Amino acid sequence: MLLWEMVVVALQSIRANFFRAVLTMLGIIIGVASVITRVALGTGAQRAINDQLDSLGGNILTVRAGTFFFRGVSGAERKLSIEDALSIRRDVPAAIAVVPETSGRIQVKFGNQNRNINIVGTTPNYAAVNNYTLMYGRMFTASEDEAKKRVIVLGGEVPALLDADPTMLIGQNLLIKGTSFKIIGILEPKGSVGFSNTDEYAWVPLNTAHYRLTGNVDVDSIGVQIDPGVPMEISMIDVERVMRREHQIIPGGSNDFSLGDRKQFLNMQQEAASIFAYLLAGIAGISLIVGGIGIMNIMLVTVTER
Repeated sequence: MLLWEMVVVALQSIRANFFRAVLTMLGIIIGVASVITRVALGTGAQRAINDQLDSLGGNILTVRAGTFFFRGVSGAERKLSIEDALSIRRDVPAAIAVVPETSGRIQVKFGNQNRNINIVGTTPNYAAVNNYTLMYGRMFTASEDEAKKRVIVLGGEVPALLDADPTMLIGQNLLIKGTSFKIIGILEPKGSVGFSNTDEYAWVPLNTAHYRLTGNVDVDSIGVQIDPGVPMEISMIDVERVMRREHQIIPGGSNDFSLGDRKQFLNMQQEAASIFAYLLAGIAGISLIVGGIGIMNIMLVTVTER
């Protein structure tokens, strides 16, 4: 009976001081909600970064063309070659796959639509290494690359740029520099990363790009898929050693190429997310303190009145 009497007294007290009770509840609710919001936003940001890393392929090391220095003087940009990619694939033990790329922004025409998009010449394993999935059609094959076939695979947002229905594009022809390319596939959209939106790119076989688009055999970058069981730092040393040997760089000489890990960019995003989480924690802490002081004052007034 004592418990029931306590409940009755509490309800009577709340009814007699309804506004005070509401303020007390608001202090508790706002404080708890701020903490829950902080945790949810921090967890969501971390999950988004991890998903982005998974979609990119976090174990990929990128070799890019750099500037050649001779006796401290900057020279012309040193291009990469297919031989560089083959050497990395052969002499770097942790390299699972190697994907050379050459790219350029080129005007394409489909029907009455003209657009400038990035055309990437690459190898057939590009989609698998970079975790792309096909929405329609297929990826080009090694035999098509070897035969310099005029086939093209579109990014997920290219059909919208061309004002075309993606379900109707497979088998259609796209004009690039006046040359007809057959559309054989469309990739699933992945979303933009940083300042780049690969969903607006298109891909052709590397030999086709060299023969019909660029007119040379250089490559702009080489993607190296690293065995997940091997630390990226060790793999970077191995790749750098092979590249310096291929480019005949003397000991102590500056590299005429650059190495980049995709995780570096996402680590910057993760640091920004951490700072944001600390800011939210500070706001949540202030909310708890303010709410606690408000509750303390209300309880003090209540006890004093009694």
